[in-house]
Amino acid sequence: MNESAEERLKKLVQGLTIDKEVMAEELLKHVNALKLLLEFHENVIVIKNQEKLPRRAVLILYMIGKLLLYVAGRLDSPDLSLDEANVIVGGGSESPELVLQEFLNSGWILATSPTSFRVNFRKVGEILREFSFIGD
Repeated sequence: MNESAEERLKKLVQGLTIDKEVMAEELLKHVNALKLLLEFHENVIVIKNQEKLPRRAVLILYMIGKLLLYVAGRLDSPDLSLDEANVIVGGGSESPELVLQEFLNSGWILATSPTSFRVNFRKVGEILREFSFIGD
């Protein structure tokens, strides 16, 4: 029996869609490092020892925290707005736009709109190694 175009399209979308379980499996590979770096109070992300970290590290950790809360069903979206990035990176020597562009170029984050960004869950280990949060 031949599948209709609609049925084939539904299967294609299902194959391309990444669900929360896949994200959770990837994040759990780094659970020990993430426990050392992040804690949560309600839906608030707390980055431990952030005063000792470069602002770009704080920004990417915040984005990872948003993804964790999203996967846990505590946020509707893991996306970071440009306004949020300005608050986190603001006041430092680097502009949030330049930091986000660097993260985009490295594949660490994805643009979900011109002003919204999401951490690439498949790059979390690479990110943590880059900032020496975990060993190789």
